[in-house]
Formats: sequence, C-alpha cells, structure tokens
Amino acid sequence: MAQPDQSVGSAAPTSEDEQIEPLKFTLSIISPSVSVPSPLIFPQLLATTTVKDLKARIRDVLPSRPADEHQRLIHRGRLLGREMETMEDVFGKDTVGQLHQCSSNT
Repeated sequence: MAQPDQSVGSAAPTSEDEQIEPLKFTLSIISPSVSVPSPLIFPQLLATTTVKDLKARIRDVLPSRPADEHQRLIHRGRLLGREMETMEDVFGKDTVGQLHQCSSNT
C-alpha cells in the first residue's frame, strides 16, 4: 500500500521559516584624541557593518573627518585591519561592543 505524499512544501510554516530580524547592537568608541568627543555611541548598529563602513560612519560624525587610512580601530588589543571584517566577526552575538579609535593626520 502506498504512503501519502508528505512533502516539506505542504507543511505549515514554522518560526524557523519566518524572516529573522537582523542582529543589531550598541557600539561605543573611545578615543584618546581631544578632538573626539568620548565616547562616540552608535546605537542599533547592524552586526553586518564592516570595518570600512564603520570608519565611514566615524568620519561622518567627526569635525576633522579622518580618512580611513588615518583611523585605527582596536578591539582587545587587536587592530581591526581587514576592511571587510564585520562587527559580528569582531564581537560575536554580543549586544554591546566597545572599540578604541586613534586618528593620525600623517
């Protein structure tokens, strides 16, 4: 006797099938520079934000508008040197993160 077809497509959608809200977190950036208000706070930052994207956002809020090559972002003593590294790569699934930022004009 043949069994009825129980294909996956006919099942009711589960919570796994629903679209997942993108991971967001609050990022605090501390800088030793007197020209940088400390800390810089970026609430609701997407975890998919890359180091390059973050440097652009920092540049947009600072009066000195430091170029990417003049910004150094540091997390736990490690320079974030890969432009395409995401904040999720750096912080994992944490909902709060902290970086140190240094700018140079040379």
